Amino acid sequence: MLFAILAAPIGDRTPQLFRFQDIVFNDKHGIDLSDQEQSILGDLAYDLDFYQPDPAARRHPCYGEDRLATFIHEGLQTLALEHPEWRTSH
Repeated sequence: MLFAILAAPIGDRTPQLFRFQDIVFNDKHGIDLSDQEQSILGDLAYDLDFYQPDPAARRHPCYGEDRLATFIHEGLQTLALEHPEWRTSH
């Protein structure tokens, strides 16, 4: 789902972000997560709350595309640290 957010056109990202947040905040994932995994995804969902795609409407502490990608990549990296078996070698 996080990769789909990044792959979506800029104007179409917000509904997908809301869906991700709903899944995380309302425990609608249907999978068993450790407390650490839930904490990582919860922190990411909170950070994504400040995404604003429209530069004209953006005010502190809101951010745009660059930080959105950074937050998602950092969240995925943190999850990968918790699960070395998820990493792939290139």
